[in-house]
Amino acid sequence: MLKPRQVLFGIILFLGISFSPMVNNDVLEADMTAETTQFDENYGKLANAADNWHQASSKTIDGLTVKELSGNFNLAHGSFDPLSEFPPYIPDLFKNDNDFQNTGMKFVQLMDYQYQLLYDLENNGDIKILDVLGDGNFIIRISSNGVGALEQLENSVQIRWMENIHPGYRLHPDLLINNKYSTLAVVPTNDLGHGGYGELALDLVNYGANDAWCGYSMCQVELVNYNQFILSAANDGRIIWVEPISQLTVHNGVARAISGVVSVENDALFTLDGSGEMLAIADTGLDRDHPDIAGRVAAVYTQFGLDTSPADTNGGHGTHVTLTAIGDGTSDSSTKGIAPEASVTMYALEHDPTGVFGRQGSIYDLLADAKQKTARIAINAWGLNGNYGEYTADSRSVDQFVKDEETLLPIFSVGDWEGNGDSLVTAPATAKNVLSVGVSTTGSGGSTPQGSVDPISREGPTIDGRIKPDVVAPGIEICSGRAEEARNPSGFACATGVHSNGESQYMTLSGTSQSASVAGGLAALTREYLREQVNIPSPSASLIKAAMINGADDLGAPDVPNNQEGWGQLNLQNTVMPMDGNTELSTFYDDGKTLQPSFGLLYELNLDPVHGIEVTLAWNDEAGSANSAQTSSKLVNDLDLILFDPDGNQWLGNNFNSGYSALGGTSDSLNNVERISIEPNTMSNAGQWLVQVIHRGGVNQDFSIVITGDASIVSRPDLYAFPESIYLSSESPLQNDVVSVRVSWMNQGTADAGSFDWKLEDLTEGTVLMQGQSSGISSSGIQSEITTRSFSTTGTHTLKLSLDVNNDLDEMNDESSGVNNNILEIDVVVSALGV
Repeated sequence: MLKPRQVLFGIILFLGISFSPMVNNDVLEADMTAETTQFDENYGKLANAADNWHQASSKTIDGLTVKELSGNFNLAHGSFDPLSEFPPYIPDLFKNDNDFQNTGMKFVQLMDYQYQLLYDLENNGDIKILDVLGDGNFIIRISSNGVGALEQLENSVQIRWMENIHPGYRLHPDLLINNKYSTLAVVPTNDLGHGGYGELALDLVNYGANDAWCGYSMCQVELVNYNQFILSAANDGRIIWVEPISQLTVHNGVARAISGVVSVENDALFTLDGSGEMLAIADTGLDRDHPDIAGRVAAVYTQFGLDTSPADTNGGHGTHVTLTAIGDGTSDSSTKGIAPEASVTMYALEHDPTGVFGRQGSIYDLLADAKQKTARIAINAWGLNGNYGEYTADSRSVDQFVKDEETLLPIFSVGDWEGNGDSLVTAPATAKNVLSVGVSTTGSGGSTPQGSVDPISREGPTIDGRIKPDVVAPGIEICSGRAEEARNPSGFACATGVHSNGESQYMTLSGTSQSASVAGGLAALTREYLREQVNIPSPSASLIKAAMINGADDLGAPDVPNNQEGWGQLNLQNTVMPMDGNTELSTFYDDGKTLQPSFGLLYELNLDPVHGIEVTLAWNDEAGSANSAQTSSKLVNDLDLILFDPDGNQWLGNNFNSGYSALGGTSDSLNNVERISIEPNTMSNAGQWLVQVIHRGGVNQDFSIVITGDASIVSRPDLYAFPESIYLSSESPLQNDVVSVRVSWMNQGTADAGSFDWKLEDLTEGTVLMQGQSSGISSSGIQSEITTRSFSTTGTHTLKLSLDVNNDLDEMNDESSGVNNNILEIDVVVSALGV
């Protein structure tokens, strides 16, 4: 810190824990060759769970259309069409026509949803993309040696509009109309570099802050000179956004049963207990000597907290959350947590003398430290006490971390609220790449019976319309660990076992803090299952998230997704071993496949829909904009999920009615989780079903998918001559000039292709330009061949590329089946010099 602390980072919302109905059936499965088996009452029904999980194979599809852009430039200050409307008003004091000369920043609007031009310039070091505003809009910085890039952008047909940025557009609109705010979040530009944060923090103090800290992706300031600060910060080219920030506030046996843990424990021949999993928990502190976590506390760190004490000396919230997730019930087995053999790294954030809960440093830095400490699940039972439903600087920081690191899944509680109302989810639970958790009932202690969302759980959606919470978990009247040092314990004593001071070792708490802890334990068990039983060494955060959502139960009347429960209540049994009645279902997964815009992947299944089908697609999206309007979509890369049945009927991701997918509708352009669910016993047309993932716009994006059903995968190669398979170094070659000719093709099928012959012909001249034999190509692989040729005659030459000319391969699509995509013809116009 640069000056003594006066106002600490804020009060964090701690949430409670609740339990709800028991498990349903639906698990993740992925390769697609498993046979459906009938349940034998004399055999543990989860014993063969791993046998029903398979890596899903896919085929690539190309030439798809990207989504259209609106033409509007969406800022927090307002939206406008820059070709026909004036930009939103800002005071003259915050305008500067020479801002580009000072900062190198420009607004850029593209013509379509293809962003590759900007990313190519960035890869060349000519520009830096500072913010993706959505809808084809960007903030970029032209590098000092990027004069040529500026000219290229100004002359490019891909650019619709480019303009200078006035400094006021880098400030939240509220900051320009009143000066009531004392605590602000400052978002540094992403090209600042680690070495620049200390200098920026010092400058923020000089601008008018009494106190300032900077971490990766975020700074925070306490102000003494408001007017001087916001004017100086707006004109600082190292800062892309400044916004008001609210204070932070903090928001088991029964939980194990309701969430499916006991069913797995009783029925499986394998063990899921959290062994080998490290959880990071940021909370009030921890009673490290509690017998239920003996030997499993890696460390308690205080560098991000408000003092140097690791103890949980006030309400004991952190100890309760920790033992809900990983307590082993040493003193009373009824209090056993969800993952009783997992370990924990605690980040103590509470200020012991005052009980104020807050954070010093960015969430990005905290999560990065946790990942370095080997944590792959991070429980955060707190949120901002304000900015409800908003995509804040903290939300953006979390998304940026998960996109950068991929394998750590942050879990956030959505907050507790005594009342009704939409868009009340607390940030950072509003982030895209996290698992946001509400609270469901348990029936414990005379509370509402299990099977519903508790009224204290804050409701979604986010202000931009995304589905939040993602899920709910049990969290009411949870009996879990009580810190011995807690002076004012937040709950009532429960269970048996006493500390050395005579106080109970356990207490009950309720809320979304507890449900987030249950979800964190379930995430650890899901990850353990993927590692140990499915043999995925390092599953991505998006795969864990997709698996958990895919197995969630719809509470009450079928109506998911909704603003109360999201996709439903977490259920471990449905996730690791889905069933429909006595029929075990297969689960297919894919993790880490990358799609370019206008490309897609196709999964071909032999499916009996009588037992239903569940499909969940999730991806770690790029961080959303800090500058765009809260009502504007925060989605950067837009993937679509589509299901086709043998009759050609089509279901789109997230188009639901009464809890199940409905025909028709429109594709989702808001969420980075998409689901399709076909109710059992509603369809009987067994045969070839297709699951399609399409990239509708943005930049390259990897994803995870989980498919559950009575199915097997169809595995065949599919050679594909795509539109660019024939490429000439000159689009209009001259007669007798030597040009380079390249041919390429891909195998978009689900199986590797063996050897095959290919050739390139000039149909006009009746000659073979190139030919050869491929030794084979792997699934999703691309091959190329290149040569030099000249054309002896002028006029139009028709070139034809033919793959598998002897029909040696059994393909999904060729001259014998499907659509013949082994042939490509193009016309090349050859002219004489001077003509």
